[in-house]
Amino acid sequence: MDITTELLHPSDWQMYKTIQLEALQSDPQAFGSSYKEWEIFSDEKWQERPSDPDTCIVIAKDNDTPIGLIGYHVKNKGKDAHLWGMFVSKKYRGKGVGKELLEKIIEKAEQAPSIRKLSLDVNPNQVSAVQLYKSIGFTEIGEREYMMGDGVKRLLKTMRKQLR
Repeated sequence: MDITTELLHPSDWQMYKTIQLEALQSDPQAFGSSYKEWEIFSDEKWQERPSDPDTCIVIAKDNDTPIGLIGYHVKNKGKDAHLWGMFVSKKYRGKGVGKELLEKIIEKAEQAPSIRKLSLDVNPNQVSAVQLYKSIGFTEIGEREYMMGDGVKRLLKTMRKQLR
């Protein structure tokens, strides 16, 4: 295994497509979209998010195979960033890949001088994810109801990490 984490460049959108579809198919209860919705996207649609200047995506790879993903989207005039899409392929869970992804995306957010805080929403049933976020300094600030990719409306925990 040769696992690396790196910033996804817009030209690598097919890698993003591969791991995002795996995530939606593997863990629909963790995402606000479904595999069925996303599998029919055109190539142009798949290129939108990686090309968006207000979006940052970090991908984990084992050699050239995508095995994990996390991204953020800047909001509130660049002062806040919302994390989305945290996923690690089942075979690689428990090996520190999620922590590496999270640390790398936080590092990227810290390099953007206007971003003051990061937020995320997490299904509280994803216990390992909640523990990981807390271990890196995220705190619970509230809850919100959201329809997840498995078609079930769930009460999500909203968490935040202050950067500066």
